[in-house]
Amino acid sequence: MVSSPPSGGRGRRRPLTRGNAIVLIGLMGTGKTTVGRIISQQIGALHLDTDGEIERREQKTVAEIFSEKGEPYFRDAETETLRRIRRRPPNRRLVLSTGGGLPLREENAKMLRQLGTVVWLRADPETLVKRVERKLAMRPLLAVDELPLHERMAKLCAERNDSYEKLADLIFDTHLDVHASVIAASILDQCY
Repeated sequence: MVSSPPSGGRGRRRPLTRGNAIVLIGLMGTGKTTVGRIISQQIGALHLDTDGEIERREQKTVAEIFSEKGEPYFRDAETETLRRIRRRPPNRRLVLSTGGGLPLREENAKMLRQLGTVVWLRADPETLVKRVERKLAMRPLLAVDELPLHERMAKLCAERNDSYEKLADLIFDTHLDVHASVIAASILDQCY
């Protein structure tokens, strides 16, 4: 079923027969963490952010991990974090906000599908640049590249959007001037 919620989203409604989680995927700056927190508060679910979980375990920021240990180490940490999350007791609902690169690894994509409904929050490169440019130091994939920021963001969109779309059960555009609470409500409307 294709629908058009107020957030500009469209979705392919699939029954929640896998896990009981709502999994948010998308590029940095699409609002995964903000929307995830709102959803979790509204339904009394546990909210986890994979980047936050990795930072907590490593006692370092994502930027420090990239700098000190490299991207391959961080990608392995994402997979291990996801394995831990999958082993949690299933008696409590979960809203999971993922790092932008986490769904690109096939093993991770399979685990995300098993957890529950996968929701892609997407935005155009111009919107993403506006949202992340003030915090570039926290965005290692953007901070180290020599390309202008807009070109790097457009490149990331081009590299990742097909993978996100293939994995997603639902798609919501967040580039519109719509508050995160409206997007969260639309996601909940599609999921329950």
